[in-house]
Amino acid sequence: MKIGITGNTGFIGLHLTEYLKTKTDIEIVPFEKVFFLYQEKMDNFVKSCDVIIHLAGRSKPHDKESVYIDNVNLTVKLYSTIQDMKFRGHLIFVSSIHENGTSYYGLSKRKSRETLSLVKNIGAKFTGLILPNVFGPGARVENSFITNWCKQLHEGLEPKIFKDVKIKLISINDLLYIFYDVIKVMQPIDYYEVRHTSEFLLSEILELLKEYKQGFKYNVYNKNDEFQTNLYETWKKDLATWQ
Repeated sequence: MKIGITGNTGFIGLHLTEYLKTKTDIEIVPFEKVFFLYQEKMDNFVKSCDVIIHLAGRSKPHDKESVYIDNVNLTVKLYSTIQDMKFRGHLIFVSSIHENGTSYYGLSKRKSRETLSLVKNIGAKFTGLILPNVFGPGARVENSFITNWCKQLHEGLEPKIFKDVKIKLISINDLLYIFYDVIKVMQPIDYYEVRHTSEFLLSEILELLKEYKQGFKYNVYNKNDEFQTNLYETWKKDLATWQ
């Protein structure tokens, strides 16, 4: 099975690419963001794929109209190429719980999912994944509040919480298994809300990170607690890149 991933240099894309490379039944089709600028390259990419996972796009800042325009333009480019190439494979679009909000980013995600779901009319399969907050090592500071807090604590700053609310989360490790199931097992579905694996108050997460910062690893790092295991690995691996 040949799989192409747009946005393969981003946080999720990098992890997903490396994970799928370990599967002997999967071949990764190369993709570069410059392909969006050259129709022939997009044509060849789409023609080469059995499965396309569309991750490419901008996420920050959420309140800028340019985010909406850029993301929808990428969607239109991919959709028109899929039409022209008569793609009959499986298109997986990665959306976010933010699509239920009013930010330009969320609106762009909802519009893109609705547009790409029309590939079913030309004989392709479509799945729209709605992700909760994803965390793990290698996330960008501007895209992950956990990574942002790790960076602030590393620099001796005090992260601020303006409203202490519960956040639904999934680790990148857990998400990768879901991707594989969607590719290999699950039936296509227009709106598949990926279930979060943990839910915590922002203050609870920040307190754990502060304890890691203070060196209390052995007091709080519990191998039987999957969330803390993943959170500590995020702290440890990101910290190594900043030191």
